[in-house]
Amino acid sequence: SVGGCEITWQSSNPEVIATDGQVTRPAKGQESVQVILTATLKYWDVSDTKSFEYTVTPVEEFPLAIKYADFSKTSLLQFNGVSGTVETKDSTEKDIKALQFNNDRGPDDAIGGSVFTKNKILLGDDLSFSAAFSYRNPHPDFTIGKSGFVFTLQTLSNEAYVKKLDDKSIKPSMNIAFITDYRQGSSGGQGTSYLYDESVAVYYNGDYEDRTARYLITRETNDSPSYNYVWIEYDGTAKKLEVRFSNDGLRPANSNLKIEDLDLAQTLIGPGDDLSIDDLREVYVGFMGSMGSTKDKSEIQSWYLKNDSVPIDFAAYNFMDVSNIVLSADPSVG
Repeated sequence: SVGGCEITWQSSNPEVIATDGQVTRPAKGQESVQVILTATLKYWDVSDTKSFEYTVTPVEEFPLAIKYADFSKTSLLQFNGVSGTVETKDSTEKDIKALQFNNDRGPDDAIGGSVFTKNKILLGDDLSFSAAFSYRNPHPDFTIGKSGFVFTLQTLSNEAYVKKLDDKSIKPSMNIAFITDYRQGSSGGQGTSYLYDESVAVYYNGDYEDRTARYLITRETNDSPSYNYVWIEYDGTAKKLEVRFSNDGLRPANSNLKIEDLDLAQTLIGPGDDLSIDDLREVYVGFMGSMGSTKDKSEIQSWYLKNDSVPIDFAAYNFMDVSNIVLSADPSVG
């Protein structure tokens, strides 16, 4: 009730719009459905009704330039340095294969690695793109230090990688780092606790010192590694970048990090660079990691990307895999 007024709802088609507000859209190829919601308002002995008419459209289907529900097939990916795949489990305990970056190494072992698309991907005319991926970081219970991985778009080479975050050798590039900071904390007189903070940082052309960062979550190292979900959308027309993060797989309504007035072409092209926006549309896309020393391991469990800024939200849309036939800028090289 509102202000003593009792409100009840009726739906002409509760299978499409239920009275609790849940909407089930028609499948792709079906017709739109008209639904009338009727509210009955009652206050003591006085009552009235008000109807609202809605058109529920079918689920749209969008092409994806990159579609990996897991990484059992990786022939279109280039592995470099300390990178590979690992048998693991997803959040539903299903056996899958994930990309892995490994920080559990000795002092003389190799550092740095990457996984990029073998072929360049074509971004939108205004450099718009939308990406989504899931990851987790299996780690020891007691560890201190920083590690993480970097989602990267770059034009240099599909074999490129760095050994530290602040490395300007790969440019032009857009970098979005997911940093895990393992640290000691106070446990209220019960001894020392070991925690880790997750944060996200956006920077360009490898200049990590000039970054925009936001805190995400804090957990204890003896907790089971969390399954994390990320959505990244850049709208080249609105010149806005948004990053979203969750632990439940549901895309949040509000972004965790937002950068407005971001002209990506102007940001990535430096003085004296003989480049145009068309040169930036064709990019290698992937991840860089294995740069930390905390003995954790980053697992990328799924990955999707397309060349517009419409969010990759599986609750609202269907997506088809066209990574081999439509959105690759270069011909296939195997």
